[in-house]
Amino acid sequence: MRALVLALPLALAGGCFPVGDACDVDSDCATGSCTRTHECVDGTLIDARVRWTIAGAPASEASCAGIDHMSIAFVDTATDDRTNYSPVPCALGMATYDKMPPRFDTVAINAHAADDRVLASATATLQPGVNMIDFDLVP
Repeated sequence: MRALVLALPLALAGGCFPVGDACDVDSDCATGSCTRTHECVDGTLIDARVRWTIAGAPASEASCAGIDHMSIAFVDTATDDRTNYSPVPCALGMATYDKMPPRFDTVAINAHAADDRVLASATATLQPGVNMIDFDLVP
């Protein structure tokens, strides 16, 4: 059974926040929803299940040999704003992120060596709603 990585929110001060301001939970927002990046936004949020294989093989301790960790970034290409998640263990083979803001239009994944050198990378386009994204990385 593969473990899932759930992007968890960071703790911030509570209170009432209008749309576009910082939040911890949906009730902090005057309208809309509170995202994992602590923004109040209106519209359909992004849920992304990011899965990867290594040179066509399922991610495992064996296929991930030489890969120290993965990094996963959600990117707003219009502003180059990004939220990075790292380190993500390669052998997981999948990471799940929910309640991401709809301004993110791209997800990028990198396989890193122990010295943090990028061994392989890939990108995919995101849409509001549920996204199932599969990458095959060849280091």
